[in-house]
Amino acid sequence: MANHADNDFRAAAKALMDVVAPAIDPQNPLARQQLKLVVDWLDFYRSRLPYSMDRERLELAVQLEIAREVVRAVPADMGTSLQTAVAEATVIHERLGPRPPEVRAVTARLEDEISVVVRRSREFAEEARHDIERVVVLKTRHLLDAQRSWFLPQSIEPEPDAILPLDVALRIRTTD
Repeated sequence: MANHADNDFRAAAKALMDVVAPAIDPQNPLARQQLKLVVDWLDFYRSRLPYSMDRERLELAVQLEIAREVVRAVPADMGTSLQTAVAEATVIHERLGPRPPEVRAVTARLEDEISVVVRRSREFAEEARHDIERVVVLKTRHLLDAQRSWFLPQSIEPEPDAILPLDVALRIRTTD
């Protein structure tokens, strides 16, 4: 499931400037100013998108450091809830793993390598070819479910009630 958010933000800003801006009445400078603010906002968030997980990670790390120090300073009978929160946050912090650009790079490599094997599978024994096709089709279904959930707010889905909630669709499943 490729992340096209950068292109989406860029395309939205371009559409606003190329299509909407010329349609604004020249006698309405406030509308033009507001349009420019929206385009700048889209550009700002597009530029920050690659760093969003790093920001989340930093905020968690700093709050975790603060909480650990505060727990040491608090009387034992008062720090129980905070200690529980520290334990939960520590588990999440340890599971964060690699940065998003690294994840995207290895994911893209896997996609490329799988594509090479699928293209060459016609040269394989029939059973191997069918196994490869079955795995790719079954596992890709999970990505399709996630894509459909991701874009559900755009109201293009013909059967919106059949779509999984986004948090469910984005959960990692190791088996089907």
